[in-house]
Amino acid sequence: MLRIFAVAVAALMLAGCATNGPTQPAQTPDSVLRDIGFTSVVPPQTGFVPGVLVWNKRLPLGDGRVALGFICKPETTNFPPGLSVSPSSSLGFASDKSFDLGADGLRALGVGASADFVDSVSLRLENNVVLEYALEDLGTIRDGLGPICAGHLERSLANNNAFQVVSAFRADLSYRVEFKAGASAEIQSAVLTELGGRCGVAAQGGQVAEGRGLIYGLQLCDAGDCAAPALAPADAG
Repeated sequence: MLRIFAVAVAALMLAGCATNGPTQPAQTPDSVLRDIGFTSVVPPQTGFVPGVLVWNKRLPLGDGRVALGFICKPETTNFPPGLSVSPSSSLGFASDKSFDLGADGLRALGVGASADFVDSVSLRLENNVVLEYALEDLGTIRDGLGPICAGHLERSLANNNAFQVVSAFRADLSYRVEFKAGASAEIQSAVLTELGGRCGVAAQGGQVAEGRGLIYGLQLCDAGDCAAPALAPADAG
């Protein structure tokens, strides 16, 4: 039975937490990804390209995220031509998208008490694209595995823990953090370190810090049956 669920390479952890009013729950980065069929992977890893075979190292997480490892190394996997690259609008996601992240959103990212010293965080996603292989191509990759990798895949399938990357969501991320007056250099460093660890961005510190990084999300299928119905991203854990 297919279990397609979405996995995101962690930079997307920052993809927006703005709310339209105090009566609405804060939108979390993970919920933004789930809206377009993706969830997050921890820690961030952009090497999970469409077609690679992976296993879930943490079953279950219980929070909709997964931690993945490679069954077969990408450099030893034969990738056929025909990788589809399309704009994210095919998912109903704007090609450019901006978010404002408040203290609650920062806490959702694990920033903790230091979030109280942040005045605002603005994020922008640009150049959003979706990368995807057809089911036929995914089968070609599996059929072309060498004997060692095929053996590892067989054992992972026996443990119901073998998946293949079907598609990826990729976007450039830029952000700007404004700290409140009185925020010490240690607090600023703690916030920027946490943001960098969750979204893979490089930041320049100070009262106003700016950084750039990558948003990268994945969808997986069960490597034993990539043609079965999809499983909701929220069920991934």
